[in-house]
Amino acid sequence: MGFFLEHGHQNRGMMEADGFQVVSKKKAARKKHLKKPQVNLNLPQDNVDECVRKILDAKDVLQSSGGYNNFEHNLNNITRLTQTQGGESYKISSLVCYGLGLPSSSRIAKYQTALLLILRNYFNVEAELYDPLFTSVDTRVLQKFNFHVLSNNEEGKRSVKGVTLFFMPHCGKELYNNLLWANWNPVSLPLCIIIGNSFSSMVQNTLSRILKQQYKFIYLAESLFKEYPLEALVGYDDIFNDMSLHIIPEDLTDKQNDNLWCDKDEPKYVECGVEIVLVKAETTHCNKGFFKLGQAATCHPWLTCEDMTHLEIGDLIGYGAVKQVYQTTWHNTTVAVVYVNNRDYINDFLHGLEMLKALGPNKYIVQLIGFCLKDKVYLIEYHPLGNSVHVDEIFIKNNIYDIKKRFNLCVDYVRILEFLHNSPGGKRVMCDSNSLNKTLEQYLITSSLSLILNDVDALPEVGHEGIICGHRELQGSFIAPEQKWPYPTHSYQEDRMPPYDEKVDIWKIPPVCNYFLGKSEAAKVFRYHLHPIHRKCREKYAVHRPSAREVLNFYENIRGFKIIFEEHYRCCKLKVQWKSIIG
Repeated sequence: MGFFLEHGHQNRGMMEADGFQVVSKKKAARKKHLKKPQVNLNLPQDNVDECVRKILDAKDVLQSSGGYNNFEHNLNNITRLTQTQGGESYKISSLVCYGLGLPSSSRIAKYQTALLLILRNYFNVEAELYDPLFTSVDTRVLQKFNFHVLSNNEEGKRSVKGVTLFFMPHCGKELYNNLLWANWNPVSLPLCIIIGNSFSSMVQNTLSRILKQQYKFIYLAESLFKEYPLEALVGYDDIFNDMSLHIIPEDLTDKQNDNLWCDKDEPKYVECGVEIVLVKAETTHCNKGFFKLGQAATCHPWLTCEDMTHLEIGDLIGYGAVKQVYQTTWHNTTVAVVYVNNRDYINDFLHGLEMLKALGPNKYIVQLIGFCLKDKVYLIEYHPLGNSVHVDEIFIKNNIYDIKKRFNLCVDYVRILEFLHNSPGGKRVMCDSNSLNKTLEQYLITSSLSLILNDVDALPEVGHEGIICGHRELQGSFIAPEQKWPYPTHSYQEDRMPPYDEKVDIWKIPPVCNYFLGKSEAAKVFRYHLHPIHRKCREKYAVHRPSAREVLNFYENIRGFKIIFEEHYRCCKLKVQWKSIIG
């Protein structure tokens, strides 16, 4: 199979004249009964060695394929074409790779690494690599081959000094556009040889308006570069598909005065549509399917079953009817590993995992790190302060007596409800909240003293017919009136229970917020200012209660005032002077 093929049969003669050969395509368990799950352990180094072996195997596959002779011949012609333009000084002096992928976990990335190894050895130059998703295992694998892994995200904006071969397999359009922009002059641009996504395909498959507005340099460069499409050297169409070698076959110095080079404003992109990791975006939440821990600069794909075989299970940190939670460590960071506790609740466990996948990642819900369905286990981020039941202990231990910081937890709580009631996964209700203590256990307090939702096992979607939480009769003053059995003279029957909606969550806001505020004199005064909205939340009929958004707006307005306390004790009573200043 050929490796470089020109677009269209009409260009066959031109290619052969260049020396490029054309080849046709021929619920609660007791703690004492809990047992630490057995996990097969492998040393991380075994992963590195195995990955190195597979990359070398892939290299052998490429070099023994029927199309490799054509590929090598075409590499010779890269050298010939560059030397024709500028003599010996124009030989390839460096090799840069962006967007290689994760060779430790991706078959495609292993073959791409093998091709990079072939390119490095052929041209006998140092290879520099960067991918924002590289893990420590990936870095160690690449260092085994003496590749230089860059630590900074250049966003492709590298200006070249000598002839540079860029290997950019399946990268986002922004990366190519940035590279072209950084070298957009008649001297530097011919020094760039690019093996990556087909420019002509990008031009053909992108709306003209978007192309000219956001990817102008790809649009302009497509007519300057000669393109030699790559065909797979292996029997997989997804490895090198729609990739080409791009080279400028002529001297552009005679075009120095062309208007082509005049407009060189740095590209700006609409972030929601960006296909690469931008430096500014690295501190934000990750895209779906990725996570980021601690001070990590980049996002990492969700861990898989294979990744979890390296974990050593630590102390038990929580258990209940559905699951049990242990500490473990991943890349020197403590995380939580969650196992199903009772096979009778396997559907609840799997529903919780699906909710983490569907609703995250975002700042309202604990971050999913990975999962293994066959072992019924998943990993989430670990928050050492624990659940919000312990809010008093946490604030006292940290010597925090600021009522506004406590009120921030109320705001977070309502903001989470507002998100659930308008989530991308439909309108969801917190069903696992039949008592104040049970509700508080569903939330964690982070190290920054904010609130996030941790337990999402019972988040049914409110359809046209409403929902019913659980299969038994609910009682107590904490639940909403409509959640109680309405026929006291008859025994409870689930099929006769009237359904309800998300307004049951609104009913519970006042007692939850009151708990967060605490029992201080300052809290008592503060509650007076919340009384108008809390009274509405406790309306008997759900239709009269506000939405979570309306409660949140009220809370935000309260938080918009700077409230200053001057404490004076007289007869063991606290005197509080309020001053309200619009912030």
